[in-house]
Amino acid sequence: MKKNLLSFLLIFPLITWGQKPELIVPVGHTKAVTCAAFSPPCPHGMEYLPGQEQLLLTGSADKTIKLWNRQGQELRTFKTSSQEENAAVESVAFSSDGSHVIAYSDDGEWGLLAEMWDINGKKTAQFHCRSYQSADFSLACPEGKERPFGNGPLILTGSNNGEIRVWDLKGREISAFPTPSENALADVACSSDEIYVLTLSNGSGPSGGGVARMWNLQGGLLQQTGFQPAQGVKAAFTPEGHIVFTTYQDSTPVFWNLDRHYCYHAPPPAAGESFQAFSPDGQYTLSVFKHPDSANEGGSMAILRGRDGNVKQEYRHNHSIDYGDFSADGQHIYTWDRAGHIDLWGLSGQLEWSMLNEGHSGILYTAVSPQGNFAIHCLNEGEGSVARLLGRKEQNLPLVQSFSSNSEHGSHDLHRKHSCATFSHDEQYILEGDRAGVAQLWDLQGNLKHRFKGHTAALVSVALSPACPQDRDCPSGDKHFALTGSEDGTAKLWDSETGEELATIIPAGREDWVCICSNGLFDASPKAMEMIYFSAGQELIELEQLKERYYEPGLMDKLLGISDEPIRSVEGFDTVALYPIVQLELDSQARELQIELTPRNGGIGPASVFINGKEVIPDANPSQGFEKTRSTSILVNLSKFNRYFLQDTLNTISVRACNEAGWLKSPARSVAYRPNFARSKGAPGDTPPSLSFQPLRDPSLYAIIVGTANYAGTKLDLKFPGKDAAAMAQAIQQAGGQLFEDRVHVRLFTTDTAEVSMHPTRSNIKAAFEAFKGQAVAEDILLVYLSGHGITYGDAERAQFYYLTQEIGSIDLSDEGIRKSRTVSSAEFTKWINDIPAQKQVMIIDACNSGKVVEILDGGQKALNSSQIRALDRMKDRTGMYVLAGSAADKVSYEASQYGQGLLTYSLLEGMSGLVKLREGKYVDVVQLFEYTRDKVPEMAESIGGIQSPTMLTPRSGSIDIGIVNEKVNIQLAPRKPVFIRNVFQNEDSFDDELGLGLALADYFRSVTAKGAQAELIYVDVSEYENAYSLKGLYGVAGDAVTVRARLFKGKTVVGEAFTVTGKKEEAPGLVEAIMAQVDGMLK
Repeated sequence: MKKNLLSFLLIFPLITWGQKPELIVPVGHTKAVTCAAFSPPCPHGMEYLPGQEQLLLTGSADKTIKLWNRQGQELRTFKTSSQEENAAVESVAFSSDGSHVIAYSDDGEWGLLAEMWDINGKKTAQFHCRSYQSADFSLACPEGKERPFGNGPLILTGSNNGEIRVWDLKGREISAFPTPSENALADVACSSDEIYVLTLSNGSGPSGGGVARMWNLQGGLLQQTGFQPAQGVKAAFTPEGHIVFTTYQDSTPVFWNLDRHYCYHAPPPAAGESFQAFSPDGQYTLSVFKHPDSANEGGSMAILRGRDGNVKQEYRHNHSIDYGDFSADGQHIYTWDRAGHIDLWGLSGQLEWSMLNEGHSGILYTAVSPQGNFAIHCLNEGEGSVARLLGRKEQNLPLVQSFSSNSEHGSHDLHRKHSCATFSHDEQYILEGDRAGVAQLWDLQGNLKHRFKGHTAALVSVALSPACPQDRDCPSGDKHFALTGSEDGTAKLWDSETGEELATIIPAGREDWVCICSNGLFDASPKAMEMIYFSAGQELIELEQLKERYYEPGLMDKLLGISDEPIRSVEGFDTVALYPIVQLELDSQARELQIELTPRNGGIGPASVFINGKEVIPDANPSQGFEKTRSTSILVNLSKFNRYFLQDTLNTISVRACNEAGWLKSPARSVAYRPNFARSKGAPGDTPPSLSFQPLRDPSLYAIIVGTANYAGTKLDLKFPGKDAAAMAQAIQQAGGQLFEDRVHVRLFTTDTAEVSMHPTRSNIKAAFEAFKGQAVAEDILLVYLSGHGITYGDAERAQFYYLTQEIGSIDLSDEGIRKSRTVSSAEFTKWINDIPAQKQVMIIDACNSGKVVEILDGGQKALNSSQIRALDRMKDRTGMYVLAGSAADKVSYEASQYGQGLLTYSLLEGMSGLVKLREGKYVDVVQLFEYTRDKVPEMAESIGGIQSPTMLTPRSGSIDIGIVNEKVNIQLAPRKPVFIRNVFQNEDSFDDELGLGLALADYFRSVTAKGAQAELIYVDVSEYENAYSLKGLYGVAGDAVTVRARLFKGKTVVGEAFTVTGKKEEAPGLVEAIMAQVDGMLK
């Protein structure tokens, strides 16, 4: 048998679903790659058709075979049927015509399993070959079967010393070349066109891994890639029902929280410690310390650490502690050893109970039920294992049930080995996982309820969704979920009542992830979006082209029922009507671009033209005539777009063509272009070509800053947008002026001024874009900032984001006239921005999606729903701009902040102020600024009782500097302020507030809050707010005299002593002043 390679992670993708189209996530094989083969070359004298090319096939110890193109992009995954746990794919090959693939893998006592598929993934044959003892295909094949490696004229060999030799069929050596001696050669493959050699070598490091190298036949090294082994995914539910999971990166445990959109890397363990688990909320880590002297009594203990790495608690016993984990609710930890001891501890260190399962050793794992009434041990038993359920009764351990690895309880996998288990929160069910990647749900009587089968490697964790607290509605209604994590590098969500697979979660890189639903819908972190794509047959389709159909922001919360937004239907989306083939021919002297379109099964739709990523022609071939036909040959006069071209560098002109229905775009077909003509004030075509010696002017910064706080009527009025806009304009002017000097042009529109020309009306905003359109050139930078109300309107697929201008008084946008006169849509912003030649563009949106009449803190709600995110994402794709939106899908962010400003604006100003790290210590880099704001806002929002996670959308690469911070820049930041909510005052006789003292205090608080960043406090007109201050009191009236007895509260806690003030019945302001004098003293 061939040697298995050490774990090899190609920098190639992982295919996830059997849909057409299929979403591809670049994760790669999760275990050793053991073999590889190239498809036959195109017959001599012929060319590959569009969408076809020579392909690569790889086999792996993860029991999968993957099909790739020569660019390293995956097309398809084939899964072997072997039931052997460690059944690596030993060899792979194409049929001689390239229409089929064949793979051999170990099948235990059956010998080698051979399976054949057609190139589209349909299995066509399966048979066992008992006579084969190796999978290098050097033995003769059965008569009538395909020769695995075809009839190529060369033989390739590799040796343990790393030497590669190339032979002809007569045994004559053609060439020899060594690989580095520290890497023993494990596998070699030659492309059938005799151009390339692929070698895979074992790694020499302690963590495994290895090296993949691409050579030419003369021994020249063309490409080299290192790889490390995958270590699996451990998934769990938080007590609130959200999903978290743990992965390992370079042996460092990483905690992921999809709800909060962050990941946390555990601090390095101390010497002698081994990491065990994160707590469900990610606030603690649990490790086990083992004394080097194994005979040392008490030489082991469990250690609880905080996120800062400091020790919070140590857990010791008079017996050994080998392993540990947290309870599902995170309130306890349990530890166990191989001898059968189980201990349950409180977080503060108290031992609540101990068990001893006498007579058993070699324990594989242990789990304890939520109330501590049961424990489950997994023990080795022959070639398999047995899971034993134990009941706790006065320290005795009666055997309640045994979950055997044979078929007695419904398991039909021979020699089944358990790997993990958990209890339901009501202690009525057990979910256990095995080394074959299968989870099973049992009741305590040993009856099998469901099997969850879908992973390709051993399970490392299982979890059941928590019970809903009695004091609130369960977000998921009556649905219950199971969660599994596996060594295959994925976690899967299941419906625990039906056994249906709902979604797969794939960690991607160090801080990114992808969530894919079984019907093709997906959600992903921004950076992961840059890596994934679709395939349909052998045609690769960029993510953006099908994102409209399948991108579903907040998908996991919707599946779990945490979000009340519906999940869109994708019924009928199982076929792809392909776009036309695009061919370009550039005539630089004539300044013309010829576009030729060749239709395929999807027909011909609009063709769009882009210059340096900015769309300049949305529809270059509009439909014409009675039959609405579109031209297949288009001539574009480039001189019309002189101002869009950069003068000092090559420009990129790109064309993308849609299918006839308009929903699927081709990949961008591009040509490089450097204008060789001078600009002219005449007509576009009347200037002959000539070399341009026109001096380049330095770039300018153009900024349009809009803040709308006061709308028609009072229903939509907000506190901070006007002041936020003014603060942002001032910061841009200061920092921008140090970089661009006098070339900073800021137009501020705010409702906090009496100057009509500065009011945020639709006409004023449009006029600003029109003015910049005539002034800006390609080298310039455009920044747009919007603060105020923004909502989506229209069908979910094509819904648009609408910014509401000051003329509007309602969020009802059903009237088209209202939309056209009192709002600005994302489509209009896209056009206005594309009309401005500036190639570097930034948009910041701090938009409220409010309009509800609320009682508790929904009044300042600022949340972007999934339709809004899709609308902004379309805008980013058409303009190539950097976008930061004020909150992420389905997460509430509260305008009622303790800073007198919106949290997004405050974080941006803090990032620009120089108090945090700037690029090279002085440059305001847009990507760094956005990343800082995205991470900072959730921290600030959590401290005031809300959760806000900004959405960041960026082009594929690069960044923009928009300013310099030095001693001349002074961006003022407001200090944190106390928050007050509604106050309660009553006449002690009538139990009514006939003096209106509560209203007088509210008016006072509002007048102070109106100062914004300069305010001493913030008032929120709600009755509940976490950790907010409030006043409660009684007063007595005797004639004209009033005596008030009151207390100050912070949340439910009394602050200071009760106090008494006196005043006149007709002088409420005087009473308010006296009360606040007392309060001010307590706050200080």
